Amino acid sequence: MGAKKLMTGTETETDFCKALAHEFFRCEDAFKAYDRAESAYIMGRHNLGAERRLSFTAYNCYAAFLQSLYEFYKGAMARDQGFTELKKAASDKEKHDTIDRCLWAETERILVKRRAYYAQIGPGGLAFLTNHPPGLTREFATAFRTIRNLASGHVAYERVARASLASFYTKYHVLIIMLYRDAAEHWSAARQLDFPELGEITSFAKAVREFHRTARRPASKVALTREASGHSSSPRAGNALTSPTTEAPEVQKR
Repeated sequence: MGAKKLMTGTETETDFCKALAHEFFRCEDAFKAYDRAESAYIMGRHNLGAERRLSFTAYNCYAAFLQSLYEFYKGAMARDQGFTELKKAASDKEKHDTIDRCLWAETERILVKRRAYYAQIGPGGLAFLTNHPPGLTREFATAFRTIRNLASGHVAYERVARASLASFYTKYHVLIIMLYRDAAEHWSAARQLDFPELGEITSFAKAVREFHRTARRPASKVALTREASGHSSSPRAGNALTSPTTEAPEVQKR
């Protein structure tokens, strides 16, 4: 699409801010869903199948939370630069380094405030200061980008074999929550008097409702249902894994 210059008061700037709000609302919803799934896993007693399902749901929700949080901060960085997208880089490495550097700076800004707070409360804050020394966020920014890509961005065998979301959580969840809460102070849906209008995002459900209202022919719903389930009245129709032009083999005559 290409980056556009953001000018204060323009329609583009308004729409971009709405897109940022939408991404953060998704982030909030994902975190709440994760919290419910994890709480159910911790508090309940489940058979093996139910336990695996809850673990699956908790993983997916936390991965979606990280995905939206990362995308929100990428958008916020672009907005700080005055554009709808981050400036193009000469290579993927340069682009990743730029994002890591910006994310590191933002996390460090929040940590500076936290370190000052914990330093004032004496021995009680020693553990936080020890576990979050200056410079930690450089490593964190790269780890955040990497786990976001593997846990929810790209389909790769490493997601199952090597990319440990649990290890990332254990090491960096405190920093993730800091970023989340800092953004929530300004962007949380809970801070809105009424849920905001978000253009095409808001219009989606209404458009779907109108579509079903106007599709009054009984055959239309039947056709849609059969198509969604992978069935078709055509004897030569296939699906995504088979060729629609492949003829059925002839039955050998006896």
